[in-house]
Amino acid sequence: MVYSLLFFLFLLAFLNKFASEKENKQIAAIMAFVLFALVALRSDRVGPDTWGYVQVFLNPNSNIFGNREFEGFFVGWMEFWRNFNLSGQLYKIVCAIASIGLVLVVMWKSSKQRIWTYTLFLVLFSWSFYLSGIRQALAMGSFTFGTYLLSRNLSDLSVSTMKYLFKRENFIAVLFLVLSPMFHTTAIFADVMLVVALFSPKNKKSFYIAAIILSFFVCVTAVFKNAEQLLQDAFDVVSSEIDEASRYSGYTDQDYTYNTDFYIVLKEALPINFIAIFSLLLCKRDYDIYERLFFWLVIMSDLFFYFPYMFRMKMYFYPMGCIAVTNMIWPALYKKKFDVNHAVMIVFVILLTYVSYVNLSKQDTFKYEFFFFAN
Repeated sequence: MVYSLLFFLFLLAFLNKFASEKENKQIAAIMAFVLFALVALRSDRVGPDTWGYVQVFLNPNSNIFGNREFEGFFVGWMEFWRNFNLSGQLYKIVCAIASIGLVLVVMWKSSKQRIWTYTLFLVLFSWSFYLSGIRQALAMGSFTFGTYLLSRNLSDLSVSTMKYLFKRENFIAVLFLVLSPMFHTTAIFADVMLVVALFSPKNKKSFYIAAIILSFFVCVTAVFKNAEQLLQDAFDVVSSEIDEASRYSGYTDQDYTYNTDFYIVLKEALPINFIAIFSLLLCKRDYDIYERLFFWLVIMSDLFFYFPYMFRMKMYFYPMGCIAVTNMIWPALYKKKFDVNHAVMIVFVILLTYVSYVNLSKQDTFKYEFFFFAN
């Protein structure tokens, strides 16, 4: 399987300490290029929705998705690129640049150790959705880039909100964040969580540890209280009141729920909680916006554990999570000499290997092929 091979290749690249910073930058660039190429050069058969989105682009009158109405900006996006008479493959490349391309650039600009960040991105398999959901991939690219631009001048936010927004770079950031839900409505959730993260404490370690432990406790105890039905009913009520959310009520259908066995909770929920608390304990400074978003990602993952299809809501935060974990643990663990920190690093890599196994084991339906090898 191409994903398994790439993961172990990148993991070996990470574990091998290159002598110079230049060589580390080169291997990181190769990793980023490979991840981009896998998305941009895939055939239409990769991912359940790729073929459908390409057909809708090539033929606006096609009925591939039934009577579904797409978001207005996504419709305008397709209309704009139709003016250039692009083939289906060139359209996929353009969408890859505007989605995973922007995400990889943000990681490059924000990470303190790019190889580690790209390895995490691959391990979590969070990049796999860019292989299929073109519409939401564009929303995720827009949201990630907007968050990056916003993060560059966050210190000015406390001075004057209006003055902050009218700075050119900040205005562009807000524009990207506003456009994100116009590609895919689920980005509204991401924008709301970004606002929550912006006003969350920057230096309250005990607050985040307590919140993560509490959310995990809720996750575990829900196994015995059948809380998934209660949450599904609540989501259905919201969907019935908000037209834009109505077509997403199916995200909580029972067809998508996990087996509520206690072992499943420990197997899939515990590792990400451990990683978050481990990162919190190692970090000795204020938490930036990526790190606060990562903490909320973990909390949301616990609360919505029984709705795997709700990963569509959480996917927006995965790139920030990869950056956050890197920037929190790398300065604390990277040493020239082998010591107890390196021993902890080995344990951490073993844990990530296990997490990757869990994620890769779910991807049997994702058979990859390049477009130039497709029959």
